[in-house]
Amino acid sequence: MLCYTKQKKKLEMEIIKVLSRNEAPEKNSERFERFSEQVKYISTKVDEIKEKYGVKDSTMHSFSPDLLPTHELPMVLSQEVFDDYQRILSQTNNDDKEHSFIWLGKKILRNGQEHYLIEKAIAVPEDANDLNQSKASRWSKFNIYSDSSLHDGYDVIVDGHSHPKQNTYYADFSKMPPALLEELSLKGPGENFSIADLNNYATLLSVTLKNIKDKTIIGAVITYTGDLLNVALDKDSPTTPPTTIRQIGAIVQDQVLNLPTSNFNKEKSEQFFNASKMS
Repeated sequence: MLCYTKQKKKLEMEIIKVLSRNEAPEKNSERFERFSEQVKYISTKVDEIKEKYGVKDSTMHSFSPDLLPTHELPMVLSQEVFDDYQRILSQTNNDDKEHSFIWLGKKILRNGQEHYLIEKAIAVPEDANDLNQSKASRWSKFNIYSDSSLHDGYDVIVDGHSHPKQNTYYADFSKMPPALLEELSLKGPGENFSIADLNNYATLLSVTLKNIKDKTIIGAVITYTGDLLNVALDKDSPTTPPTTIRQIGAIVQDQVLNLPTSNFNKEKSEQFFNASKMS
């Protein structure tokens, strides 16, 4: 695995190339720096735990969303977005490839409680020959971001991709010490966030177009099992780990249906973020 700094810099350079075709990029340094510090912290902790168990596999860079506190605002999906979720899930399981998506929404008051209402799905052009859509579709996504007409009237953007059951980027969990998987609260391959997923999201916060810099950006992963994993920066929280990054639960509008999502494990989260390095 590329070290955190090199990986982050590589992603930034790729996105700057895309942005330079459309509009001058603008640094959104405050929220990027806060989130970036958290990702760096998480990456370091994962490496420390790998070192503790003598694991040198460079593909082992998974992180469980169960270690993240829950955001106070849940996501409510419209029928259109839920249909797109089902399409992506079905397509992912049919061809064993990643697929990208962009959903748009608004912060609303519903039944006396604030929610993120996610109500519009935008098709993202994909390279059918590339298995790593989270990277390959980034060019298409930023072309979408640069077109204000596509997201005018929306103040929330959900930027995501799917995780198939098998992928050349996955570590072989069967070769990992069970104690390591337990300490990291990991499910099976493809059912977690990777450090790269968090870096992709951090980069969105780093270099943005002027017309989306004030919008709430949510990073999302649809796993092959149907879990919808969402992550966002809590801009009102302190910068001390682990409170800045939050997971977001999701329900479907007008249906009694909670989409499978992660469950915050407070005890393991505190152990992960507060544990000192063990040699």
